[in-house]
Amino acid sequence: MKYCGSIYLLKKKGVTLTVLFVMILMAMPGALYAQTVAAWFSKSANAAVYSSIENETKAMAQQFQSLGLSDSILTARLEEAYRKHVNTATLLASLKIDTQRAVQLSSILHESGLFLSDKKIATATVEQMLIFMRAGLTEAEMRGALQAGVAKSGKSANAVRRALAALATIATANAQSEMTEQERLSLASELISSSLSENQFEPMVAARNASKLSEGQVSEVSSKSSDNVQGSKAQDGKAQDVKQELGKPEVDQSSSGNGSASGDTQGIQGLRYESNGQAGQSAGPHGKK
Repeated sequence: MKYCGSIYLLKKKGVTLTVLFVMILMAMPGALYAQTVAAWFSKSANAAVYSSIENETKAMAQQFQSLGLSDSILTARLEEAYRKHVNTATLLASLKIDTQRAVQLSSILHESGLFLSDKKIATATVEQMLIFMRAGLTEAEMRGALQAGVAKSGKSANAVRRALAALATIATANAQSEMTEQERLSLASELISSSLSENQFEPMVAARNASKLSEGQVSEVSSKSSDNVQGSKAQDGKAQDVKQELGKPEVDQSSSGNGSASGDTQGIQGLRYESNGQAGQSAGPHGKK
């Protein structure tokens, strides 16, 4: 289990929590952790634990404000870290990474013409993209999805919504069956440019992955069966050669115990997929509050 912000990556199940959190953010942009970083540190209990990083965190909050974003993204991380007893060094490193990524993501949104003037919506958009990056997606995938959204829907809120829906689906699919960056880029572009509605993205990808898994199992079974048949024929041929050389009559082996394909394929199990979730350092307790 790894500390990675608003989610825990629990191999296959982790990104489901990510998608759920994203849905909440989309429904209520800016509603979560509305207090500022300054207000958070003004509480004595919070300052008592993380006072050593207060000045650096407030400086990062000013960066968010200069980007046209709320520093509530940082407040969310602070509150979560406090609840989970994350040590100061780990928290500070995580906040710095989020700030660097927020700068990059804001730039990508501006480049795409999709940085919305509504501060709450812009903040929620960046927060969602940060979650995807914590789950293992890349900056290139954020850019690619937004560009595909613009190509499909123009420079509009619909383009952003469609891009985020595709990215959420890709994050889930990648946790179940790890893909390369190029495979994820291609799949996201395919989803966004399709005629599917956003709520059809995940069921379609899940069905396709299930089909691929089924085909892979059939192929493996077929390959094993072919090998067993060839091996059985080879053994029969060698036995016949030996008998002829010794001048002995051929023995009927139709009921002999040569291996069968069905016997050798028993116990073949479905492939198991595990995610190598890219996340921050594991959390360590900071002691009693």
